[in-house]
Amino acid sequence: MPVTPGAHAPRERGRPPVAFATPSRRRGRVERLGAGTAAFALVVLALAAPRASRAAAVDVDRIAALLPDGTVTAEVLTPDYSMRMQEVSRRMINAAEANPKWFQSWIAQHPRGDLPWHPNLGVTRQEYDEYMAQGHSAKYTVRTRVQLTFEHHAPERRWTLRGWGVLTPINGTSIDLEHGQVLTQRFGNLPFMGISQPNEPGVQLPWVWYGVWKASHQMGDPRKGGQAMGASFHMGPLGDGKMVGLYWVTRRLNRGRQLADEFLLLRFPARGR
Repeated sequence: MPVTPGAHAPRERGRPPVAFATPSRRRGRVERLGAGTAAFALVVLALAAPRASRAAAVDVDRIAALLPDGTVTAEVLTPDYSMRMQEVSRRMINAAEANPKWFQSWIAQHPRGDLPWHPNLGVTRQEYDEYMAQGHSAKYTVRTRVQLTFEHHAPERRWTLRGWGVLTPINGTSIDLEHGQVLTQRFGNLPFMGISQPNEPGVQLPWVWYGVWKASHQMGDPRKGGQAMGASFHMGPLGDGKMVGLYWVTRRLNRGRQLADEFLLLRFPARGR
């Protein structure tokens, strides 16, 4: 799924690209998401982390070397979609919200994210295919610039993220390299899964590699009254290593009625840059 706060978020082959709805009355529900706009791809994101190496001291050292101390200016990235594709995205979001039980069942039937077209999506097969094709080729633009603070709890290798506005989803998140985890305010502990080679074409940043932290929980069948939650945090160097990419994504299913997702893609200077 293309998403880039200066870049873009990873996506698996066959997964529909991120679609963004324009501001609407649903601002309280849609616009409050991390990127400020709703992405259809967020809803269907399987949150399956790529294969990562076992957590090792060398992995931790490589990540620690990236993290700045203090406040940096971060770029919030978003894919540059045509007005036509934004309209297609909005129609799919509306269709999913109008029929959430079916939509969640459809997602569950395609756990790897290879979601085929279906008439219940509210768009034609041609529109869906065009939407997916544009997702693979969309460029990322800087939506806005924000101040992101890395509060270093020295001498430990632990940093707490501070930020407001679009950064609210990750405000208070702690990157705890000492204990191999990311601690979040609302989604608990995300264990460190190691460093992965970039393999998600849906997030088109020039990743060199990224660290992966991920957790998922489920109570009962989310299609029939249960609840499910997944959260994933990725961070790694971009290009020549002067910039760092960070993306955060969550997905919550609640009793077959509610879809609550967040997606945030950032780019900021590495330590000492």
